[in-house]
Amino acid sequence: MIEEEADLMEETDYQRLYNDGIVALSAGKFQQASMSFTTCYSIKANFRTNYLLFLALTGQGQFSDAFLLAQKYLRDYVTDNERFEQLLSTGAQAKKFVEIRKLYLAVSAYMSDKEKRYFLELINQLEREFVSSKPKIYKSLKKKVIYCGACDLFEQRSVLNMAKSLPFADYLEAAVFLLKDPNVHQLIKVNVLDDLRLLKISDNYDFYFLDHNFYQVSPSTLHAFAASKLYNRFENSFLQKGEDGLGKERWAELRLKLSLLYPFEIDLVSFSSRWQHILLYEKEFLSVSDQKWADRLESSIAAWNV
Repeated sequence: MIEEEADLMEETDYQRLYNDGIVALSAGKFQQASMSFTTCYSIKANFRTNYLLFLALTGQGQFSDAFLLAQKYLRDYVTDNERFEQLLSTGAQAKKFVEIRKLYLAVSAYMSDKEKRYFLELINQLEREFVSSKPKIYKSLKKKVIYCGACDLFEQRSVLNMAKSLPFADYLEAAVFLLKDPNVHQLIKVNVLDDLRLLKISDNYDFYFLDHNFYQVSPSTLHAFAASKLYNRFENSFLQKGEDGLGKERWAELRLKLSLLYPFEIDLVSFSSRWQHILLYEKEFLSVSDQKWADRLESSIAAWNV
């Protein structure tokens, strides 16, 4: 009985706040609408409330928050042309140009030719508007990304986010520098490679790897890191060893170090106790040659975490 009364009270609160939010949104009182819909969403998370909160946030100019919120119900946004256009425009306002380009490519297979042309031109137009309306920010951003290797590692982490704010052509140009620069951290290179893979870029890039050698890579031919058999075997092995409470923690460490070896990890690493010792830096089990790989991985992670 008590639970039923509590549920009824919660539903009444939801409906009152929902109605208040609709009135505020219609009147252009976006902050008030945002407050109402935020509480509604905490009571009952569904697409309807998500979308109304999305509109309230964009009305306030909180584009990054709105774009992030929409990811919860992404399917509902991309299956409606009007909402998809709103999402792309919001992503552009948040300077998420790489993300909206990847999103477009992910769903373009389900579009008509007319829709493909329309949304691609929309993205190109949004990029042009950013460049023309904020030339100083654009030029500074591009320069900072291209010279990422001149920054210390603490700064490089923020530069990675800056890179994703670049328009498509500029991101591709910056990627050339990021992938071949020995001073750019390997985790940034891996992240850029995965972006280029999802963007279906088939060009060849010079890639400076953890072994201090250069290789040629074509992103569109690369595998998804978390989809490999090697990844899944290690993951299943560690998550099944959770009885000591350390399975997830050790898997997180191993996963991060394994990612440093992308895209060569499936050829370089085997699912074995030997490589487990290397990746987890279990020094007492390492040979002299294995110690070199273990040290490279450990020092790279240590530098990133400073």
